[in-house]
Amino acid sequence: MPGQPYGTFAVRLRALMREQKLGVGRLAILSGIDQRSLVRYRSGIVVPRDSYGQPTANAWKLARALGVPLEELLPSGPDLNGDEAAA
Repeated sequence: MPGQPYGTFAVRLRALMREQKLGVGRLAILSGIDQRSLVRYRSGIVVPRDSYGQPTANAWKLARALGVPLEELLPSGPDLNGDEAAA
C-alpha cells in the first residue's frame, strides 16, 4: 500500500502470509478468524487493537496461527490503521 511505513501490521501480515504461502482461506482455518476480517486486516483497513490500543483476541490468534510472537506481528505503539505516531 502506498505511503504505508514498513513494519506496520498490514505490511507484516502480508509478508508473513507470503513467506508461509498462506491464502486468506487457509489462514482463516488455522486462526479461527473469519475471512472477511482477515481481508480487512491484510488490506490495512482494520488493526486488531481495542480502543485502548491493546491487542485483541484476534491479534493473538493470528500470531499463534503464523507461529510468530505477537510483538513481531503487531509491534507496540500507534500502528492504528497504519498511521505512525505524530511527533
